[in-house]
Amino acid sequence: MQTIIYILPELFLSISIMTLLILGVFIKGSFKIINLLTLLSLVFGIILVLNQPQEVIKIFNESYIIDELSIFMKVLTLLFCLFILSVSRDYLKKTNTDKPEYPILIMSSTLGMLLMISSYDLILFYLGLELQSLCLYILASFRRDYEKSTEAGLKYFVLSALASGLLLYGCSLIYGFTGSTNFYVISNNLDASNTGAVFGIVFIIVGLAFKISAVPFHMWT
Repeated sequence: MQTIIYILPELFLSISIMTLLILGVFIKGSFKIINLLTLLSLVFGIILVLNQPQEVIKIFNESYIIDELSIFMKVLTLLFCLFILSVSRDYLKKTNTDKPEYPILIMSSTLGMLLMISSYDLILFYLGLELQSLCLYILASFRRDYEKSTEAGLKYFVLSALASGLLLYGCSLIYGFTGSTNFYVISNNLDASNTGAVFGIVFIIVGLAFKISAVPFHMWT
């Protein structure tokens, strides 16, 4: 029970996403109410994050960390999510894409970001990254009647699959040369003489650069 208290923001967002999905299915033309409930859920999520303990806490076999930096980054992420949902309302009406799936996908992607922020293990980091990316694939191709939107979504999906492969290969190299997926153990075993682990870090950086479309891995953008 003590562990559940530490992951209340993520649990609350997960339950909110599933509830809003059900509402979106049964209530037709429910974009406004879904968007409003999403904004309220994010505000409540910020409150839950701010109520987390300030000391360093590691749970789930030290794969999940809660500290001052993670709390700050989570609040920042949720605030940006609120900002995006607020400023994109007029654009969605203009392009006739004001569908209930949009705020739900934004919140699902945000949940993946929160998992990434608190991850203290390569496995949890990868799960958070993929949860975020899967929602962004759909958002990239959200305008189904627009050719460039479909093209962007398809390119993002194909190139991200390649990027995920590179990232996982880097993770396997790091695990092989350091003997752990835990960030603390990896940092203790990472030095210039551990060439295999350095190569693993390079593969992870390349994979992440693909995901965020950093030059020179920005073709899908």
